[in-house]
Amino acid sequence: MKKFIYVISAALAMSSALSCTDLTELNTNPAAASSMDPNLLLPSVQYFEASIMQNQVRVQIYPGGWTNHFTGYSGMVNNGARGVFNAGQANRVWQQYFPNPVKNVMALLQNAEKGSNIEAAGIIMKVETFMRLTDIYGDIPYSESGTVYETGIISPKYDQQKDIYDSFFSELAAASEQLSASGDAITSDLYFGGDIAKWKKYANSLRLRAAMRLVKVDPDRAKSEAEAAIKAGVLSSNDDIPYIACSDIRDNESAGNAVANFFRNYQTQMYVTNELIEALDGNAAVADPRLKLVAGSYLEQKYVDASPATDITAQVHDYYGKYIGLPAQCLPTADATYTGPAYSLDNITIKVDGKDVSVSQHYQRLRPSTLICKADAPYIKMSYAEMLLFQAEAKVRWNIGSTDAQTLYRNAIVAGCKQFTLFGATVSDSDASSYAQSKTLTSGEELELINTQLWLQYMFNPMEAWANMRRTDGMPTKYAKYYNYYPSVNSTNGEYPHRLPYPSTEQTRNEDNYNEAIARMGGTDTWTSRVWWDCK
Repeated sequence: MKKFIYVISAALAMSSALSCTDLTELNTNPAAASSMDPNLLLPSVQYFEASIMQNQVRVQIYPGGWTNHFTGYSGMVNNGARGVFNAGQANRVWQQYFPNPVKNVMALLQNAEKGSNIEAAGIIMKVETFMRLTDIYGDIPYSESGTVYETGIISPKYDQQKDIYDSFFSELAAASEQLSASGDAITSDLYFGGDIAKWKKYANSLRLRAAMRLVKVDPDRAKSEAEAAIKAGVLSSNDDIPYIACSDIRDNESAGNAVANFFRNYQTQMYVTNELIEALDGNAAVADPRLKLVAGSYLEQKYVDASPATDITAQVHDYYGKYIGLPAQCLPTADATYTGPAYSLDNITIKVDGKDVSVSQHYQRLRPSTLICKADAPYIKMSYAEMLLFQAEAKVRWNIGSTDAQTLYRNAIVAGCKQFTLFGATVSDSDASSYAQSKTLTSGEELELINTQLWLQYMFNPMEAWANMRRTDGMPTKYAKYYNYYPSVNSTNGEYPHRLPYPSTEQTRNEDNYNEAIARMGGTDTWTSRVWWDCK
């Protein structure tokens, strides 16, 4: 876990400094900009998503409130699960991304030598950054974003999402080709330590992820781009995973893992859902090894801070004969607006260190484990397992590749289990393989089963889980349901939202371009309208 941690503090300091300015100020001093080493900007772009717990809070609300991995935190349920719109929560990604990673990656590209490896890495990071934005909002400023000094444009147009994705494909293909082992060194690289071969694989893997977004709206383009990406070479082992090795710092804005710090900060409210337990075969004859790594029952209210926490997972399981979570989209205790099935539990008595202990429902239920609440947990941007699952889906849909879908599917499960070694966990090859061999791609259910595993891969990344749900019309339909337990306050027509509205400030700061984008969506800026690739 010593992968370039030394640059994180500098990256955070630079990100914080740049976030205090607006877009026009980035280019007011061209002489200073021209002397900046673009490598110094790379870690600030890579690390942004992994840092700043308050950003993660908003992501866990929208869309975490309806992706169904974890629940209980009041914001997740009161806003996300209920379908109650809160502009302050919804605007956070836009308001944080444009003045931080967008600004920094555009500055990197403006200062990088044409044809260099660091320029290619910057292009890849640009696609990574803007893919998140366009997948959330739809049409966004892209071609003119962050170029005010070069072009004089302070009110950038909103590019159509189709055009943005066209650019993604061409830019990733070109960046992969441009990267050269004999070229300049990529320094201060938090993902790969400057390994050019891994950067190539990451470019192709982002291209595959982008291709699979299009399976509904343009299946022919999805097929051709997926085939090209797989042929060019995607992540081929867990050693290729792009991740941030975070520091053990537990602050809102720090080098600590923002997801882990979110779990820790809200540890008295956060629970594992029954849906996640079932998807991990928690109560089946052969359980997924990942369940005991991500979940546990603890006797202390603030168990993450206990020294040590009293783990009562086994005793609670023995009492009930199964693991107990919290139903998705529910508060720890139901309120008056809840209309779903009852889920309260009576106190139970278990043995702890030879003594009888009464345990209330809040401590019986599985919560995020102490392992995944560690501030120095790795922040994984993309997994090898995800790439195997996309290849399995491509095999099922289009017969792409020479490896059969069943093998790819099982290999993905093994890789998904083994990646927890990055967290410091021990996962034996035999345990991972035995569980994977128990899983079969049933004929006619292949896409559901593959996307169930993708949903599991995204348990710490609600944005990717939500994007995958939308591109597949709600898969996995068994676990990613929107229950609409709160119809009296719901504003999403009883279904999960399909995008987030633009911040209201765009109506005054960029009025003409905003209105043009809204007109293309039918004249209303709502979270029930759909982005281009999420067509009905």
